[in-house]
Amino acid sequence: MRTVLLFLLLFLTTSPIFAITALQINDKKYRWMDKQISREFAHFHVTGITQDMLNRVCAEKKEHLSRFQVINGKYYGENNACKKVIETLASQVTLPDLDCLYYNSNGPVLASQLPKSKAPILAGFKHKSFKNVILYHPPSFEVCENSVRDWRKVSSKISQINQSSPWEEKMNILVWRGEMNGFGLQYKRDNWQTVNRGRLVALTLAFPELINARFTSINNSNTDDFEYLKNTLPQSEILSFRSQMQHKYQICLPSNCCSSSGTLWKMLSNCLVFIPDSSQEMWYHKKLIPWRHYIPLKADLSDLMKVLHWIQQRDARAKKIALEGSKFAKENLLPDHLYIYCYKVLLQYASHQKFQPKVVQ
Repeated sequence: MRTVLLFLLLFLTTSPIFAITALQINDKKYRWMDKQISREFAHFHVTGITQDMLNRVCAEKKEHLSRFQVINGKYYGENNACKKVIETLASQVTLPDLDCLYYNSNGPVLASQLPKSKAPILAGFKHKSFKNVILYHPPSFEVCENSVRDWRKVSSKISQINQSSPWEEKMNILVWRGEMNGFGLQYKRDNWQTVNRGRLVALTLAFPELINARFTSINNSNTDDFEYLKNTLPQSEILSFRSQMQHKYQICLPSNCCSSSGTLWKMLSNCLVFIPDSSQEMWYHKKLIPWRHYIPLKADLSDLMKVLHWIQQRDARAKKIALEGSKFAKENLLPDHLYIYCYKVLLQYASHQKFQPKVVQ
């Protein structure tokens, strides 16, 4: 008996946190990934990927950009989120040799953030117009163990809460919590209600019975209006997942980049998710269908109240969209799906690579 227990303990402590099989990789339900990834590499179908491309980009020394290699399944490069994904994949599948560029911080949304030289750059987010940026692993949620942002643990927790939080028992209110930020924006006394996060919080003041939106921090200490904002804007502590999921309606608002971690768990939550239009995208965004998986909004939220009133009077439809969105998340956005997508990206990358990678010091 003791031997059996020791064997089980050894198995549990050494077994991987996920397992990719050839059957999963080639499953027809993931063909959308293959089609999307092929489109991502469209610019390089003709030119291929050369070492000279990568060297010219690296010579520009752009901020947030790093280079890594994979040689015989071993990772060489900076210790970042990309390394953790590569090492986890290498424990499950045979990786091709690779020489890649990776955008470490969120993702590029301005042309000035990218090098002038053209080469494929892996990133978690990007502006939709950037043809040489390849959507890959988003850094906002880690998929490895022992991380405070471990998507595996978070997704499991959301699924557990779903079992005790039926639609009929949720409050008929839209809820949101987040920081006072936004790419390239500085909140001031006379403009905070025009930024989409500020606009949402302002709507709380006007319609508290419909919207419960609060800032979790007032962090624009650079503005002269900081004290005014701190004393005026509705604020609250961060709400737990369970508390937020007691509300029927969730909204995903971009900050300095896409709302990556927020969108993932909200799509899984059996709540109805509102997503404003954005010029930024992540790896699964093109697969989402408006009015089937989520409720679309204008980027400035100018139609939020009209749409919210409309859907509140159609509860059965709201519930259907919420459940369809959650089903989509279960079938496409869990950690194993992210690993499969990343693996497919690396295979496509290797198929365009026109040189034998070597470790770059």
